[in-house]
Amino acid sequence: MYLSKRQVRLMLSGRIATIGAGLVLTLAVSQGVSAQTSIGLARALQLSLANNQELQLYPYQRNSSEALLLQAGLRPTPRAELVVENALGSGDYSGFDASETTLALSQVIELGEKREQRISVAQARQDLLSTEYELSRLDVLAETSRRYYQMLAVQAQAQINAKRLAQDLKALEITRNRNRAGATAAADVSKLELRVARSRATAQSLDNAQLLAARRLAAMWQGEPDFERVEGDLSAMPALPSLQALRTAIQRSSSLERQFALLRLADASVGLAQANGKNDLTLGLGLRHLEASNDQALVFFVSTPLSFSNPNEGRIRAARADHLRGTREAELLTQTLELELLQLYQQLQNHRDQALQVRDELLPRSRKLIDDIQQGYQLGQYSALQWVDAQEERFVLERELIDLYTTIYLLLLELERITGEPLQGVIEGDIS
Repeated sequence: MYLSKRQVRLMLSGRIATIGAGLVLTLAVSQGVSAQTSIGLARALQLSLANNQELQLYPYQRNSSEALLLQAGLRPTPRAELVVENALGSGDYSGFDASETTLALSQVIELGEKREQRISVAQARQDLLSTEYELSRLDVLAETSRRYYQMLAVQAQAQINAKRLAQDLKALEITRNRNRAGATAAADVSKLELRVARSRATAQSLDNAQLLAARRLAAMWQGEPDFERVEGDLSAMPALPSLQALRTAIQRSSSLERQFALLRLADASVGLAQANGKNDLTLGLGLRHLEASNDQALVFFVSTPLSFSNPNEGRIRAARADHLRGTREAELLTQTLELELLQLYQQLQNHRDQALQVRDELLPRSRKLIDDIQQGYQLGQYSALQWVDAQEERFVLERELIDLYTTIYLLLLELERITGEPLQGVIEGDIS
């Protein structure tokens, strides 16, 4: 069984709002960035829907589809016919004196509900176009969100690197002072100078990556970036919906909706092929003038093809085969989506568990290590390099956590594409 036209339209009408709301609610909007230099996810989605080049082609496709629907509803055109007989022959028929002239009008009467079936096929194609347009909108929303998250991740990495650079500069200043006092070797200064140079190079690389990410995001609405940052906080980690809820929601998959639209088109094509297999009638009425007697008479005629077998049998079988294939494809697609959902869900759980372990176990341990070394450093038990190495351990964990958060959001985005389910909530995180 597949969904009715009305059910699909209701589902599609709410899908964009569902996905958009879920994506917007996922990120906690940062209040400290000015509107002139930052952009929020809701605004990015709005700009993409309004200006994306792919979506701007739809009105032309819709107009073409509406014209074909109009064409499908047209009835056969009446025919006018003028026939002159018994003229320009020989003997008594050498001129027009014995001719017979008939003016007739005829009309094809379609049998088998051909007009209704043509309209059904044209309507099914129009519904398929609408479904594919909605899918295109979802793809645009998903790609915009993906690029948004990626830029947000670059920003978070840049913030971590900025803290690292500040710590390296502080350690370098302390080590230089101690080297002047003869309390540390020149190699320690060189090592910290190298670390500072690497941090600065990383900062430059992240700045370039952020510019590129901004351009890629603005390209979704064919624009140039008039913002420097995106708003949000990746550490607000989403809570996972239940697997059973996702399995239930898979029936609302946009991919399945398209398959159902194809099934309706195949079903209508079967009906049209069957209707075209029934012969039409041609009814005519004419007025005949007999030149020899100067008399007039009415002429009536009915015609129909003589078929001893269905003339459209091959097309009927082909249409039925397409319908059966579409039904099987819908079943296979459902199985494929369920398998993909399970794989994504497992990956999501694994990344979420890793993120929680880094956030709740490893980062607190790294902070304690820094505190212990800092206390020992003040007592002369540790060097500045050991303190910097401990700081580096923390920065590595923070970068790893950002990568895990980003992957979680991207995996959730794929789940939303499959099921249409918005994110249900967030677990507040903190990597500061």
